[in-house]
Amino acid sequence: MTLQMPTVVAEHLTGFTMPSCDIYMMRHLWTFLICLSGLACFYLFLERVFRNRWYALLGLMMLALYPRFWGEQFTNIKDMVFTATCCWALLATALSLSHEGKWRWELLSAFLFALCANTRIIGFLFPALLFGYRTLRDGVLAPVWKEGGARRFLARLARHALALLLTLACYVLVTPAAWASPLSFIAEAFSKFSNYNDWSGEVYFLGSSYPCYALPWYYLPTWLSLSIPLWYLAVTLAGVAGAAAFVLRNRRRLGSALRRVLLGPGRWFALCLTVAVLPIAAAILLHSTLYSGWRHMYFIFPELVVVALFGIKWLFDLLRARRWPRRLLAGGLAALLAGQACWIAWMHPFEKFYLNPVGQSMCDLLERDYWYESTTAQIRRILEVDDSRRINLSDNAFTPVPVFHFLAEEVARRVYIYRSITYSEETPIDYIIDEACGPVSGTFPGFTPVYELRGANGMLISTIYMRDEALAERFGGQWPNE
Repeated sequence: MTLQMPTVVAEHLTGFTMPSCDIYMMRHLWTFLICLSGLACFYLFLERVFRNRWYALLGLMMLALYPRFWGEQFTNIKDMVFTATCCWALLATALSLSHEGKWRWELLSAFLFALCANTRIIGFLFPALLFGYRTLRDGVLAPVWKEGGARRFLARLARHALALLLTLACYVLVTPAAWASPLSFIAEAFSKFSNYNDWSGEVYFLGSSYPCYALPWYYLPTWLSLSIPLWYLAVTLAGVAGAAAFVLRNRRRLGSALRRVLLGPGRWFALCLTVAVLPIAAAILLHSTLYSGWRHMYFIFPELVVVALFGIKWLFDLLRARRWPRRLLAGGLAALLAGQACWIAWMHPFEKFYLNPVGQSMCDLLERDYWYESTTAQIRRILEVDDSRRINLSDNAFTPVPVFHFLAEEVARRVYIYRSITYSEETPIDYIIDEACGPVSGTFPGFTPVYELRGANGMLISTIYMRDEALAERFGGQWPNE
């Protein structure tokens, strides 16, 4: 992908001799910088939407202090990078409408849209919605043909189509795989990634295992309701309730009211609600392949925050004449955000396992460490406690990454990895690390659980199992405490 090329260039400048640990850390930094740029664009977008820096700052903090995002913005080069580029696309949409007809802004927006679509093909949703809104505005909401006739409307339509073609041209430019046959490549990309089915494993969800292509329709809504802070959900519902109240209040003149809203700040509410709801509805209706929580849909979260901000604004408007309730509401929001910041500091580096109180109460029924990220901490724990010259470790398919890319070379020499979870002369396993990426394994014959890594509310993240004979030989049958 285009956004990963700078790190490849950095390796090229060293003749591809950079140590692997440095490569990983460089990519962590690069991923974080991309996510940071997304936060900056999100703030600038909110300033244009609400014309109020306090709302923009609140939205920025709601996005930045969402624990799952904070924990994944260093390592998740797929979903978090795409989420950042979606923030770029939101700002690009605002710039296009603010500088209508100025082609330097259209070119900048087209380039940002192209980078977003290059990261994931669904990024084309933003320029498509922009084209649809412009057509609706010029044809229905503020019809230009009433003043200039059909010719003026067609001229506007041609200009909007040209802006859309500019986005396609920029996309092809930054996507070398599309150079040979752009149209067929884009069609194939849409077909492939609308239901990415190269993985055919099972997903652990609500205590049962499902094929990834046969998850229940409520998979995504359930994950959203269990892993987003409850107060986010409440103010998001307030935003929807505010919109519903507006519709009911203006039901007798609904057409003119909607026209007024869609020509003003309300268009941003409609845009973000569409971006948030449409992908989930499509995944449910098309029975798309899903796995690993709801990370595929992380890109809808900034839009949900915008809807939530409209809900908060609606609440403040209801309390316009009541000073102390407004102050209590503002203080409560600040306290909730401060609490999330403290939770992130407390849980570091395992913020990504965040579940709200309802989710924590049923965490054993959900996937948790599906990236096996706790493996690194557990290996380091073993090496701190066990000073044996040789550590025989069972492989979980990701074990070589922390061993050979994050440990110092002299320490890594002590670790031997075996693709087995049973002991024999051929595979003399001493330790098994069981990550909570599915149902708790319970027991391994001949092994004893010696150390558990737990998060908030006692949520199990992973467990170290040690072979009984090795435990007796090295520690007298009792794993050392702190």
